[in-house]
Amino acid sequence: MALFDDILKDIGLGSSVAGEIKSIYDSYAAAKVTQIQSNAQKLANEAQAAIADNNALLARWQATDAIRRGHITENRTRLGTAQLKSTQRARMAANGIMLGGDSALRVLADTDILGEIDAMTNRENAEREAWAYRLQAQDFDNRAAILRNATVPIPDSTSSAVITSLLSSGSRVASLWDTWKN
Repeated sequence: MALFDDILKDIGLGSSVAGEIKSIYDSYAAAKVTQIQSNAQKLANEAQAAIADNNALLARWQATDAIRRGHITENRTRLGTAQLKSTQRARMAANGIMLGGDSALRVLADTDILGEIDAMTNRENAEREAWAYRLQAQDFDNRAAILRNATVPIPDSTSSAVITSLLSSGSRVASLWDTWKN
C-alpha cells in the first residue's frame, strides 16, 4: 500500500509541476497578446492622428478658399452696384431728371451705401466661414496631438511576465516538493 501511496504522491507532484509549467506558459502567452494589442493600439492611434492631420490641412485649405470666394463675391457685389448706378443715371437722364439734383443724388448715394453694405456682408460671411474652418482645423490638430500622446502601455518584452510567473510558480512547486519529500 505504501508503494501505491508513493506512486499517487509522485503523480500528484508531477501533475502540480505540469500545472505550474502551464501557468508559466499561460503568463507568457497573455503577455504576448497584451504586447500585440498594445502595438496594434499604438499603430491605430498613429493612423487616426495622420487622418486628423489631413483633415486639419483640408480645413485650412477650405478657410483659404472661403476667403478667396468672399473677395470674389465682394468685388462682384461692388461691380453690380456700379452697374446699377450706371443704369439709374441713364434712366434718370432719359427721363429728364437732373443728375445733380437732390433726389437723384440721394438715390445714387443710397445705391452706394446699400451696395457697400452688401459687399461688406459678403466679406464678413466669408470671414465667418473661414473662421469656422480654422476652428475645425485646430480641433483636428488637437485630436492628432491627443492620439499621438495617448498612453498605450507597450511591454518591452514578455520576460517580466514570465519571471513573475516563475517566481510565484517556483514557490508553489517548492512547497509541493517539501510535501512530497515528507
